[in-house]
Amino acid sequence: MKKNLTLLCIAVCSYGIAQAQIENGTILIGGEIFVSNVKDTYPPGFQNTNAKANYTQINITPGLAVKDNSVLGINFNYTFSNQTNVYLDDQYGTLKENNYSPGLFFRHYKKLFKDFYFFGDVTGNYIYGTLSLKDTSGIKTVSGKTNGAQIVFTPGFSYKVFKRWFIELSFPNILGAAYQSTKVNDMHGVSSEKRFLFLSNLNGVSSAFLGVGFKYFIPGKKSD
Repeated sequence: MKKNLTLLCIAVCSYGIAQAQIENGTILIGGEIFVSNVKDTYPPGFQNTNAKANYTQINITPGLAVKDNSVLGINFNYTFSNQTNVYLDDQYGTLKENNYSPGLFFRHYKKLFKDFYFFGDVTGNYIYGTLSLKDTSGIKTVSGKTNGAQIVFTPGFSYKVFKRWFIELSFPNILGAAYQSTKVNDMHGVSSEKRFLFLSNLNGVSSAFLGVGFKYFIPGKKSD
Protein backbone atom coordinates (compact mmCIF):
# COMPACT_ATOMS: atom_id res chain seq x y z
CA MET A 1 0.00 0.00 0.00
CA LYS A 2 2.85 2.39 0.85
CA LYS A 3 4.43 1.85 -2.58
CA ASN A 4 1.11 2.54 -4.30
CA LEU A 5 0.69 5.80 -2.36
CA THR A 6 4.23 6.84 -3.26
CA LEU A 7 3.61 6.17 -6.97
CA LEU A 8 0.41 8.22 -6.70
CA CYS A 9 2.30 11.14 -5.16
CA ILE A 10 4.95 11.02 -7.90
CA ALA A 11 2.30 10.92 -10.62
CA VAL A 12 0.40 13.84 -9.11
CA CYS A 13 3.58 15.86 -8.69
CA SER A 14 4.27 15.63 -12.44
CA TYR A 15 0.68 16.58 -13.29
CA GLY A 16 0.35 19.96 -11.49
CA ILE A 17 -1.49 22.82 -13.17
CA ALA A 18 0.23 26.21 -13.41
CA GLN A 19 -2.34 28.19 -11.46
CA ALA A 20 -1.27 30.27 -8.49
CA GLN A 21 -2.72 29.19 -5.19
CA ILE A 22 -0.61 31.35 -2.91
CA GLU A 23 0.52 34.75 -4.11
CA ASN A 24 3.88 36.22 -3.21
CA GLY A 25 3.73 37.79 0.26
CA THR A 26 1.02 35.52 1.68
CA ILE A 27 1.60 34.42 5.29
CA LEU A 28 0.82 30.86 6.33
CA ILE A 29 0.17 29.71 9.88
CA GLY A 30 -0.47 26.06 10.63
CA GLY A 31 0.73 22.73 11.86
CA GLU A 32 0.47 18.96 11.61
CA ILE A 33 0.15 15.99 13.92
CA PHE A 34 1.39 12.50 13.10
CA VAL A 35 0.44 9.44 15.15
CA SER A 36 1.47 5.83 14.57
CA ASN A 37 1.53 2.50 16.37
CA VAL A 38 4.14 -0.12 15.50
CA LYS A 39 4.40 -3.75 16.57
CA ASP A 40 7.60 -5.76 16.31
CA THR A 41 8.28 -9.48 16.77
CA TYR A 42 11.56 -10.77 18.16
CA PRO A 43 13.08 -13.92 16.65
CA PRO A 44 12.94 -17.28 18.49
CA GLY A 45 15.20 -17.48 21.53
CA PHE A 46 14.12 -14.21 23.14
CA GLN A 47 12.21 -14.39 26.41
CA ASN A 48 9.57 -11.94 25.13
CA THR A 49 8.52 -12.07 21.51
CA ASN A 50 6.51 -8.88 20.96
CA ALA A 51 7.31 -5.18 21.35
CA LYS A 52 5.04 -2.19 20.81
CA ALA A 53 5.85 1.43 20.02
CA ASN A 54 3.64 4.53 19.99
CA TYR A 55 4.85 7.67 18.20
CA THR A 56 3.40 11.18 18.30
CA GLN A 57 4.88 14.02 16.27
CA ILE A 58 3.68 17.64 16.36
CA ASN A 59 4.81 20.33 13.89
CA ILE A 60 4.18 24.08 14.05
CA THR A 61 4.97 25.65 10.69
CA PRO A 62 4.63 29.42 10.10
CA GLY A 63 5.79 30.51 6.67
CA LEU A 64 5.88 33.22 3.99
CA ALA A 65 5.26 32.83 0.25
CA VAL A 66 8.51 34.03 -1.32
CA LYS A 67 6.93 33.67 -4.78
CA ASP A 68 3.66 32.33 -6.14
CA ASN A 69 2.99 28.83 -4.75
CA SER A 70 6.37 28.60 -2.99
CA VAL A 71 6.63 28.97 0.78
CA LEU A 72 9.68 29.33 3.01
CA GLY A 73 9.19 28.99 6.73
CA ILE A 74 10.22 27.87 10.20
CA ASN A 75 9.52 24.39 11.53
CA PHE A 76 9.14 23.63 15.24
CA ASN A 77 8.95 19.87 15.75
CA TYR A 78 8.35 17.76 18.86
CA THR A 79 8.33 13.96 18.78
CA PHE A 80 7.49 11.61 21.63
CA SER A 81 7.83 7.83 21.52
CA ASN A 82 6.93 5.17 24.06
CA GLN A 83 8.21 1.66 23.38
CA THR A 84 7.13 -1.18 25.64
CA ASN A 85 8.64 -4.63 26.04
CA VAL A 86 11.73 -3.45 24.16
CA TYR A 87 15.04 -5.33 24.43
CA LEU A 88 17.93 -2.91 25.01
CA ASP A 89 21.22 -3.16 26.84
CA ASP A 90 20.70 -6.86 27.69
CA GLN A 91 17.35 -6.24 29.36
CA TYR A 92 13.65 -5.75 28.69
CA GLY A 93 11.88 -2.56 29.62
CA THR A 94 10.02 0.56 28.55
CA LEU A 95 11.93 3.06 26.44
CA LYS A 96 10.78 6.70 26.26
CA GLU A 97 12.25 9.30 23.91
CA ASN A 98 11.65 13.04 23.53
CA ASN A 99 13.02 14.87 20.51
CA TYR A 100 12.99 18.63 19.85
CA SER A 101 13.78 19.71 16.29
CA PRO A 102 13.74 23.37 15.19
CA GLY A 103 14.48 24.01 11.52
CA LEU A 104 13.49 25.45 8.15
CA PHE A 105 11.17 24.20 5.43
CA PHE A 106 10.49 24.93 1.76
CA ARG A 107 7.14 23.91 0.27
CA HIS A 108 5.78 24.14 -3.26
CA TYR A 109 2.09 23.80 -4.18
CA LYS A 110 0.49 22.63 -7.43
CA LYS A 111 -3.23 23.15 -8.06
CA LEU A 112 -4.93 19.99 -9.33
CA PHE A 113 -8.46 21.29 -9.60
CA LYS A 114 -10.85 23.59 -7.72
CA ASP A 115 -9.84 23.89 -4.05
CA PHE A 116 -7.60 20.79 -4.20
CA TYR A 117 -3.80 20.91 -4.29
CA PHE A 118 -0.70 18.74 -4.16
CA PHE A 119 2.44 19.86 -2.31
CA GLY A 120 6.02 18.76 -1.80
CA ASP A 121 7.84 19.80 1.37
CA VAL A 122 11.58 19.67 2.13
CA THR A 123 12.50 20.26 5.78
CA GLY A 124 15.89 20.49 7.48
CA ASN A 125 16.06 20.23 11.28
CA TYR A 126 18.53 20.30 14.13
CA ILE A 127 17.75 17.44 16.54
CA TYR A 128 18.10 17.37 20.32
CA GLY A 129 16.66 14.42 22.20
CA THR A 130 16.62 12.54 25.48
CA LEU A 131 15.95 8.88 26.20
CA SER A 132 15.37 6.74 29.26
CA LEU A 133 14.83 3.02 29.83
CA LYS A 134 13.06 1.56 32.84
CA ASP A 135 13.28 -2.16 33.50
CA THR A 136 10.32 -4.40 34.22
CA SER A 137 10.38 -3.39 37.92
CA GLY A 138 10.18 0.32 37.05
CA ILE A 139 13.80 1.19 37.87
CA LYS A 140 15.55 3.60 35.51
CA THR A 141 18.61 1.76 34.16
CA VAL A 142 19.54 3.70 31.01
CA SER A 143 19.58 7.41 30.16
CA GLY A 144 20.95 9.26 27.19
CA LYS A 145 21.04 12.33 24.95
CA THR A 146 21.04 12.73 21.18
CA ASN A 147 22.24 15.57 18.95
CA GLY A 148 22.16 15.69 15.19
CA ALA A 149 20.52 16.96 12.02
CA GLN A 150 18.20 15.65 9.35
CA ILE A 151 16.64 16.55 6.02
CA VAL A 152 13.40 14.94 4.85
CA PHE A 153 10.94 15.12 1.96
CA THR A 154 7.18 15.02 2.68
CA PRO A 155 4.49 15.02 -0.03
CA GLY A 156 0.80 15.61 0.62
CA PHE A 157 -2.55 17.04 -0.40
CA SER A 158 -4.29 20.24 0.67
CA TYR A 159 -8.02 21.00 0.43
CA LYS A 160 -9.69 24.36 0.94
CA VAL A 161 -12.54 23.99 3.46
CA PHE A 162 -13.17 27.70 4.09
CA LYS A 163 -12.03 30.97 2.50
CA ARG A 164 -8.61 30.93 4.20
CA TRP A 165 -8.55 27.53 5.91
CA PHE A 166 -7.00 24.44 4.35
CA ILE A 167 -6.92 20.92 5.74
CA GLU A 168 -3.94 18.78 4.77
CA LEU A 169 -3.10 15.10 4.51
CA SER A 170 0.61 14.29 4.34
CA PHE A 171 2.94 11.30 4.09
CA PRO A 172 5.88 12.34 6.28
CA ASN A 173 9.49 11.39 5.69
CA ILE A 174 9.01 9.52 2.41
CA LEU A 175 12.73 10.08 1.86
CA GLY A 176 15.42 11.60 4.02
CA ALA A 177 18.78 11.35 5.73
CA ALA A 178 19.99 12.05 9.26
CA TYR A 179 23.19 12.28 11.27
CA GLN A 180 22.99 11.45 14.99
CA SER A 181 25.44 11.53 17.87
CA THR A 182 24.18 9.66 20.94
CA LYS A 183 25.66 9.43 24.45
CA VAL A 184 24.25 6.74 26.76
CA ASN A 185 24.75 6.14 30.48
CA ASP A 186 23.96 2.57 31.57
CA MET A 187 25.19 -0.19 33.91
CA HIS A 188 28.39 -0.50 31.87
CA GLY A 189 29.24 3.21 32.13
CA VAL A 190 29.10 5.98 29.54
CA SER A 191 29.28 5.18 25.84
CA SER A 192 28.82 7.22 22.66
CA GLU A 193 27.82 6.42 19.10
CA LYS A 194 27.74 8.40 15.86
CA ARG A 195 25.78 7.21 12.85
CA PHE A 196 24.35 8.25 9.51
CA LEU A 197 20.81 7.07 8.73
CA PHE A 198 18.73 6.76 5.60
CA LEU A 199 15.13 7.59 6.49
CA SER A 200 12.11 6.27 4.64
CA ASN A 201 8.57 5.37 5.59
CA LEU A 202 8.74 2.78 2.83
CA ASN A 203 11.10 0.61 4.89
CA GLY A 204 9.68 1.34 8.35
CA VAL A 205 12.61 3.39 9.66
CA SER A 206 10.56 6.55 10.11
CA SER A 207 7.97 6.71 12.84
CA ALA A 208 4.78 7.99 11.23
CA PHE A 209 3.20 7.33 7.86
CA LEU A 210 0.11 9.51 7.84
CA GLY A 211 -0.33 13.04 9.11
CA VAL A 212 -3.24 15.46 9.38
CA GLY A 213 -2.77 19.22 9.57
CA PHE A 214 -4.17 22.63 8.72
CA LYS A 215 -3.04 25.92 7.23
CA TYR A 216 -4.50 29.41 7.67
CA PHE A 217 -3.61 31.83 4.88
CA ILE A 218 -3.22 35.58 5.51
CA PRO A 219 -3.25 37.16 2.03
CA GLY A 220 -0.61 39.62 0.91
CA LYS A 221 -1.41 43.02 -0.58
CA LYS A 222 -2.23 41.58 -4.01
CA SER A 223 -4.37 38.71 -2.66
CA ASP A 224 -8.11 39.02 -2.19
